[in-house]
Amino acid sequence: MNAFCRALVIWFACWTSAFGGVRFVAANGTDSGGCGSAEQPCRSISQAMTNAEVGDTIYVGPGRYGDLSANGSFSGPGDEQPQVGTGWSPGCIVCIEKPLHIYSQLGASVTFIASGPYVAYSSTVSIRRDGVDFGAAGQGFTITGGNSSGVTVDLAYAGVPVRNNISVAGNVDLGDQGGFGLVGATSLPIGCSADDCAFSSRILIDNNQALNNSVGGFFVSVAYSGPPGQIIVRNNQSIGAGTGFSVIPWSLFGGDSPATASNVQVLNNVAASGGTGFYINASGPVRYNTAISNAQSGYQMRPGGAAFTDNSAIDNAGPGMLLNFSAEAFSVAPIAFAPFSNNNIFGNDRHRPANLQSNFSFSEPDSSFGSFNPGPGAHCGVLNVGVIPGLFPPLPPVPALQPAPQNYWGSAAGPVASGAGDTLGGRCDQNGGVTTASPPALTPFPITSNPVSSN
Repeated sequence: MNAFCRALVIWFACWTSAFGGVRFVAANGTDSGGCGSAEQPCRSISQAMTNAEVGDTIYVGPGRYGDLSANGSFSGPGDEQPQVGTGWSPGCIVCIEKPLHIYSQLGASVTFIASGPYVAYSSTVSIRRDGVDFGAAGQGFTITGGNSSGVTVDLAYAGVPVRNNISVAGNVDLGDQGGFGLVGATSLPIGCSADDCAFSSRILIDNNQALNNSVGGFFVSVAYSGPPGQIIVRNNQSIGAGTGFSVIPWSLFGGDSPATASNVQVLNNVAASGGTGFYINASGPVRYNTAISNAQSGYQMRPGGAAFTDNSAIDNAGPGMLLNFSAEAFSVAPIAFAPFSNNNIFGNDRHRPANLQSNFSFSEPDSSFGSFNPGPGAHCGVLNVGVIPGLFPPLPPVPALQPAPQNYWGSAAGPVASGAGDTLGGRCDQNGGVTTASPPALTPFPITSNPVSSN
């Protein structure tokens, strides 16, 4: 039995034990109203989804899918069946509007969804219902073509509560403006109880790669009312993005939403060789992440009261962490981390750029805020900008980041103003911000010392 046949046996076993029906897509398939069997696969993912029933599993063979004619017409045999954006409804090329489980047979390295940079289709893949799995470890897709976004989970489009898990895993986005996005808002429908209709499930963005995204690799901007579920961003890599990871939860009633934010977990991700590594407003736990060799700050964050532990900020041109800055005009008051420890923060702030602020398009700060530049040679591991002058409404005083024990600052002596180590306090505290570190760790911690399981 060859490898392909063995794989089919495994897939059918999974189908009979866990899912509904199973359908197939292949580069040698033909679209029709009856395609989808192993003997007569569909040519496009769109046609297989049209033919599928709720809960079905779709397996996609190696090859290229999307705009096969490469002219934007989507009129050739086997082309996907896109939806043009109109008004508030964004366009998409592969539009997932049923609870389906969609996997590649042989992984992202040989399974492409490709198109040109067409204005009418803001997302190459748009997930518009709960209960969807798009990709898995070793069974994902490569998304490419230069569109606004590679894969978007669009909560606003569905207009229904999120009661079933959503997973985006094992995929690669290459060269789009944005890689992977989670956007929109959910609220309780009129006459629907919180127990029946609240967002209470898990949205998982796991084990994906975003490569050379001009705007951002991973973006979370959601709001919802009622008891929230979990949003987990873990085990992902962003290389060469404008901003590696951007998390900006907001409220349906204006401003940031701490309730929303507390349920966003950012775990074991890597942001490297981009602009800003992590831009995070008031999220839940931020642990085991690495920001390395970015052109601006490693982490640009306003704490949300959750743990910031076991992270690394190494060799970023700006500060390892730009603390308490928020580009959103109606941000709630910043609060301290609980705790802030076991982090590596060294080798940063040696080549400070003129502008240290996030360049993510949804987070453009007012230019009057300035660059928060304390001058050459500051070597700030943490640049605590305190209360930003001119914000409306004005924010109350910033609590001290205190204590911040057991962080490694590049020197056994702790934070230092010269030499190999990073520093904090002094010129690195501004506008009433106060940062202390006692006692420091004497040696560095292993990077991603406790990788997060994908199970």
